Amino acid sequence: MAGISAALAVTSEDRAKLERLVRCGKTEQRVAFRSRIILKAAEGWSNSAIAEALGTSRPTVIDWRKRYDAEGMAGLSPQVPLWLCFPADLGCPRFELRGAPLRCFRDSTTGSAA
Repeated sequence: MAGISAALAVTSEDRAKLERLVRCGKTEQRVAFRSRIILKAAEGWSNSAIAEALGTSRPTVIDWRKRYDAEGMAGLSPQVPLWLCFPADLGCPRFELRGAPLRCFRDSTTGSAA
């Protein structure tokens, strides 16, 4: 039987960022999904309740809670392959990774370094 999870400690600054990620229409869906997990965990929801509400598994919820606890906001960003290109600024915190916006590493048409 699973134990009850304590509310996840989330700073007010991180909570504001998470809420923006969830609301922003340009946020990558996997990042928005992870943000929803963390927001519910911060509100004191159990892992099972979060999993049921978001239609995912309990181990997935546990993994993202642990990752946020260990790495903070940076832990929620996808590990982006260097060959992918993203705009540096969309007016949305969508592409923040490790505290800095991503830039295009390669030209998407030629594949050469930008």
